[in-house]
Amino acid sequence: MGEAAAWPLTDVQAAYWLARGDPDCPGIPGTNLFAEYDLPGAWLPFLQHAVRRLIDRHDALRVVVTGGLQRVLEEVPRYRLEMVDLRGVPSGEAEARLEATWARLRHDAAPVDRWPLFQFVAHALDDGRVRLLVRIDKFLADGESRLLLERDLFAMLAEPAARLPAPDVSYAGCLDAARRAERSAAGSRAYWRGRARGLPPLLLPPAGAAPARGAGRTAFRAHPLLPADRWRRVRARAGAQRLTPSMVAIAALADAAAEISGRTCFTLPLLGMQRPPDLPAAQKVIGNFTTLHLLEVTGAGATFADRAAGLRRRVLTDMEHQGHSGYRLLRDLHRTRGGWPVVPPLTVATTLEYRQRTARDGEPAGPHRVLKASAHIRGELSVLRARGASRGQIA
Repeated sequence: MGEAAAWPLTDVQAAYWLARGDPDCPGIPGTNLFAEYDLPGAWLPFLQHAVRRLIDRHDALRVVVTGGLQRVLEEVPRYRLEMVDLRGVPSGEAEARLEATWARLRHDAAPVDRWPLFQFVAHALDDGRVRLLVRIDKFLADGESRLLLERDLFAMLAEPAARLPAPDVSYAGCLDAARRAERSAAGSRAYWRGRARGLPPLLLPPAGAAPARGAGRTAFRAHPLLPADRWRRVRARAGAQRLTPSMVAIAALADAAAEISGRTCFTLPLLGMQRPPDLPAAQKVIGNFTTLHLLEVTGAGATFADRAAGLRRRVLTDMEHQGHSGYRLLRDLHRTRGGWPVVPPLTVATTLEYRQRTARDGEPAGPHRVLKASAHIRGELSVLRARGASRGQIA
């Protein structure tokens, strides 16, 4: 396998790398995305070739991590799709074998220095469907990238002879752009070093939330929060007060965390996306562009609307200084103040909007399940919007 030049890990990749070397987390499942789809049976003969085309198209799918650096391999072996034929198998046994594949993927502590850092497993089913299970290491992809992979894969399967337009920029180009932005971020570094002096302690998971040694964390519990009609009313009222749905969700989580923890002042670790701002074409590039923002919560404001507006002002000011990410700020705080973790044990992700395909003849359906596993995170709070309704997820 030929190798191209090496690049430093991004801030989020460095957090994953540090967690994998944590002696308190030996042999745990890595940091992965998982998804499950139903495909038309007619697509099965083309599936392996489509996955190979994905690998050729997206540089990130040829990445390995060695010595704390990421390398894009110029050439890789021809990927062999794992195929399981469950046609003629009794339904109960077929479901059990599907669940066994899920369990195997979720608990696979695959090394990141050996290609590939992903798995595609196709199951042929009796009703003419193909159940596709996918694992992608989060060194390679974030949630938006999973959607890009899904879109490209389905387009290739729907029209196997069609050629998709080549991406306007490569993953390596995005990494170079990120390094240029980092070198020009002196103002952001100064801003956050000043802010760091007064940041309250991080919000931590409740006592007893840590997994057993080596157990890892992969499962989510989903709880309906608001039905579609009430969620639409919330969005309308929020818009009238210049609040985004994300900001409403953040404020609601902050209020709930304050009540549960008994603390009004804390720092909330928010996950977000930050693709290179000077490369619009980066929106179509596979990679993990996750960033972390440390939001100071003070509890100021007599009403929920007042507190949400205050958090909005804080976020807007802080977002002008994204050149120094929360991951870097945590390392600064760990070094200068002590008592701060290098990676947050709990994170918050809000209002990830997605559309779930429903089953139709000749079309794919799903994802039916999307799971995440992170070696270093003991808890994650997420607010999703699917099919118009609001749902909360707690891991």
